[in-house]
Amino acid sequence: MPTSDELEQVQTILSVLAQILARGLASEQRDTVLRDMPFAFNKRHADEFTFYRTLLDTFETRQSLDFVVTLTRRIEGTRSFYQDVGPDLDRLRFLLSKHPDHLGTSNDKPFVFVLMPFREEHFAIYERTIKPTLESLACHVEHAKDAHTVERIVDTIYTQIARAHFIVADTTGKNPNVFYEIGYAHALGKKVILLVQDTQDIPFDISGLRHIQYKPHALNALAMDLRATASSLLRNRSETTP
Repeated sequence: MPTSDELEQVQTILSVLAQILARGLASEQRDTVLRDMPFAFNKRHADEFTFYRTLLDTFETRQSLDFVVTLTRRIEGTRSFYQDVGPDLDRLRFLLSKHPDHLGTSNDKPFVFVLMPFREEHFAIYERTIKPTLESLACHVEHAKDAHTVERIVDTIYTQIARAHFIVADTTGKNPNVFYEIGYAHALGKKVILLVQDTQDIPFDISGLRHIQYKPHALNALAMDLRATASSLLRNRSETTP
């Protein structure tokens, strides 16, 4: 059974989700989002309180937020209405990110999401060094290219950032998408390990943050630095987790 504080957090999550379902989506979108979900009510005419009570009943039966994760990912697919649901959806992602026990992988390994340009040379570094180094620390590691999903890739990235225990981001090449995603991760309070090949690629706004500088021909050094930094984050996480 969840503690009173945990239950209050769950109730807040479900309240935000109920608001999105009741007021943020067109009826056709709502029908799509709720298709095949275990809810027994008239989806077209239910009000915010009805959605909330149904969501809370579902949580109390399942003792899990897995169905909330599914609904959130479906809502993220309604990007044409993002201007309507965007702020509430961002809040929902943030609240969910504070519940790693409900959002982690099935074997409860720390989840690490990697941000880098979609270029073959970066994918090679990810596969040869970044992913195996983090996996050696018993982490579950993904890059957006690993996702097997029907969602738009940008929606997958937002979701994975929200559920990650920490982020690894390569700023090499000054890729604007990577910088935007780093900003999103920082807004959610995520720890970010920054990598770069050339310090000239570090913009002023994050120049004060530590970067692991590496060379593509010296990936063993990258592995050692990344392992040491990630190990420190994992120790801090275990010391602060009740």
